[in-house]
Amino acid sequence: MTIYFGTPSDSQKARNIARSSKVSLTINRDYKTWADIAGVSVGGIATLVTDAAQQAKIGQLLFGKFPQIQDYAPAAETTQDVTFIRIDPEVISLLDYSKESGHTELFEV
Repeated sequence: MTIYFGTPSDSQKARNIARSSKVSLTINRDYKTWADIAGVSVGGIATLVTDAAQQAKIGQLLFGKFPQIQDYAPAAETTQDVTFIRIDPEVISLLDYSKESGHTELFEV
């Protein structure tokens, strides 16, 4: 259930995670009304990925899934401009506001 993403090394997100590893995120579809909200909310621990072999593997996975991001990838000599982050979920909430406003079902990982 590990989640990986990349962000510019000088971004506020990277600086915040370097200071505190606790993170939260949501994944949901677009919605027009509150009752349409359905998705996943995750709380977990983020780690900056510093191992070169792991960075290469993550980059390969991301480029494989999203080939269009290669247009935005830094040149090989400037790869330190991107920080890869690993998130290990600890708590997951399923959101389904069609049942009632704010309805969640909590699961510990």
